[in-house]
Amino acid sequence: MIPPLAFVALLGGEAALASDADLLLGLPAGPAAIDTEMDMTAGTEPLEPAEALEPPDAGLHTSLPDHPGGDLRFRIEGYSTGYDRRTAFPAPPSDPSDSTSRLRAVVEGNLPLGERASFRLNAALNFTVDNDDDVTLEDNLRLDLREAYLLFDASPFTFELGRINIRNGTAAGFNPTDFFRAPDTERRPNLDPSEARLNRLGVVAARAGYLWESGAASLTYAPEITDGDDWLHDRDIWGLHLGSTNPEERVLLSLTQTIVEGISPELFVLWEDDDTTLGLGVSASIGESWIVYGEWSRGPGLNLLDGALTRVRDTGTLTPPLAAAFGDGDGEQDIDRVALGFSYTSPGNLIATFEYHYNEAGFDEDGWDRYFDVAEDVENNPWASGQLALAPLRGALLQEPLSRHSLFGRVVQNDAFPDTTLTAMAAMSLEDYSYSLQLEADYDVTERFALSGRIGGSFGDKRTDYGSRSNKRFLSVGFEYHF
Repeated sequence: MIPPLAFVALLGGEAALASDADLLLGLPAGPAAIDTEMDMTAGTEPLEPAEALEPPDAGLHTSLPDHPGGDLRFRIEGYSTGYDRRTAFPAPPSDPSDSTSRLRAVVEGNLPLGERASFRLNAALNFTVDNDDDVTLEDNLRLDLREAYLLFDASPFTFELGRINIRNGTAAGFNPTDFFRAPDTERRPNLDPSEARLNRLGVVAARAGYLWESGAASLTYAPEITDGDDWLHDRDIWGLHLGSTNPEERVLLSLTQTIVEGISPELFVLWEDDDTTLGLGVSASIGESWIVYGEWSRGPGLNLLDGALTRVRDTGTLTPPLAAAFGDGDGEQDIDRVALGFSYTSPGNLIATFEYHYNEAGFDEDGWDRYFDVAEDVENNPWASGQLALAPLRGALLQEPLSRHSLFGRVVQNDAFPDTTLTAMAAMSLEDYSYSLQLEADYDVTERFALSGRIGGSFGDKRTDYGSRSNKRFLSVGFEYHF
């Protein structure tokens, strides 16, 4: 039960640019993944093929206002991706596709409704084809309503109501204070989680805010939405999937206050059912080139494995090998999550970011050994192997590192060549030193037309974080045209 709170006016300012997801799993994602996880509890029929976990594109070079004013913008995007796959370990119940192509039409922006009010919209109509798919509108066409909300600016107060993509946190690779992470719905592989943050499904919420000269505050209420007609949840083409974005009743209070110039910590308090989670984020500039930052959260929860097996335990369909190995699990415990990092901007417009991540819900070295020992024992048992594969799936859906200790790095060179941006990214598990790499190039052909290409993959032995994933290598090319 959410504790009663006085609904004081509080600011709804969104912080920073990034979030987490290790996005090279080759496992189901988004609403398809929610369906997959539920199917694993049924224990009667094999799972249907689900989409591979690869996140959405944010748009190569778009930036839209968040307040009244502005207008709608339209673009079309397309890409094609090929994969060099290996068998994931443990193996999920269905194999991901070896190639994927997608054409997408996007509308995004603000519709002014007067001097102080506007309507924010971000929607994408997607047509996707896998190499092994029979093409039908029901299976291959989908409308994602990412954001649709009313915004009223009564400065210093603000009010928002509708489906809102609420993003908190300053880190680039993992955001412990990003409490409203929702499933990603896209398929283009990308190690950079900032794209997933920008275009994931928003949460249905009411948010109020207040801004003063040296700080800000916000209060957000997100109701539980788990019942309703099909069109609210899982229609193949236009379902809103509210059950995945609003699984529980939540209230989030945030407070930001400038202490000294350049340092403004942000404090969070999240109430979810009977649980309370605290969060803190802070960043500071050092000279003109350096920024250091950190995020922390602590609250009750389950580790990734326990969380993944909750439903099958509750329905009594946990397979005997997993029941013998993991029993009732570790249960709920207080879990700390931390992201620490720095960013450097050179005079030549190169931006380098390096971060350390700690996720107490993830696997430590002993946890990985135990997990892979069981995976070997059930390797010839597809049902048990599929249930065990829900653990990395859960980490991907929650956009959390699978390993307890990990590193993330990103280097961006703007204007490396005329109208060209080059990006290199890497993520590494410090439990087993497996890693993922990605290289990307974006080229603005004209002001309206852009091309992109990316190549990457995951590296490590079979019994490692990244080496156990199916997405061994990939190559992707794409385009955008802005109207």
